[in-house]
Amino acid sequence: STHPTTALARHLADLTHGHLLSDLILILFRSSSSTSTVSPKSVSRALLGYRVSPLLSAAAVQRVPPLAWSEIGGLTAVKAALRHLVTSMTTSAAALSYARSGIAPSAGALLYGPPGTGKTMLARAVATEAGAAFLSVSIGDVVRGEVGETERAVRAAFEAARRAQPCVVFIDEMDA
Repeated sequence: STHPTTALARHLADLTHGHLLSDLILILFRSSSSTSTVSPKSVSRALLGYRVSPLLSAAAVQRVPPLAWSEIGGLTAVKAALRHLVTSMTTSAAALSYARSGIAPSAGALLYGPPGTGKTMLARAVATEAGAAFLSVSIGDVVRGEVGETERAVRAAFEAARRAQPCVVFIDEMDA
């Protein structure tokens, strides 16, 4: 049987993937404010209406349910290529193979196509397979009219991704 503290930690991790440590401390504080103990139910209650730290305002941290490759219909070749990419980034054998050959593994992939073709679902499946956070950044949210504001928003998004490592950053609406 799993120790209650371990079960609570797993529950908290499932609900708050991509949050900063300061967010987690605040959530735990809120969940224990009405009772002397912290439980999965009190954590879930504390998360209701919780807003992510301002650092993440340019990037929407999404608590998306796991998405298996089998849940995505078709796209066999694309799924195989993305699985290979995830494997090359997450297994030590693949990393050793790249190191021996002097080649750096890919750090990302470009998915393109018309709306509704499954790009977001594929990115979510990659995040699930890699056990990574999923940050969705809409170009419309980061492009700003004032000089330097766009750069600050992009920097904030990638700082959030760095803090949520491992992380899949999904940049949507590139043509906007």
